[in-house]
Amino acid sequence: MFGGPRFTGLYHWPTGRSAYGDDTVLPRSKAVAVVANGRVLLLGGSSYSTRIEEFDPAQWRFKLVDSVRLMEARACFGAAVVPARVFKHLPGGCKA
Repeated sequence: MFGGPRFTGLYHWPTGRSAYGDDTVLPRSKAVAVVANGRVLLLGGSSYSTRIEEFDPAQWRFKLVDSVRLMEARACFGAAVVPARVFKHLPGGCKA
């Protein structure tokens, strides 16, 4: 879902089509994209920022998410979306 320092390549899995998107707010090569609760989120990347960006398909652009940040800046990593119920056995559970 992304490419060089700022340009964005978007891939639509069901149709197999790709397109260029708007620039990300921060440089995001080597970042990770996840879909959580219907939101496309972009995490980490070459900017080594803790900031998270969300892709808005209606406006075809990215915006910074103000309500949450990564605990630690990362690049070249993996991510997965896991239901909160998987962690219910932990003390305090998962705050989803």
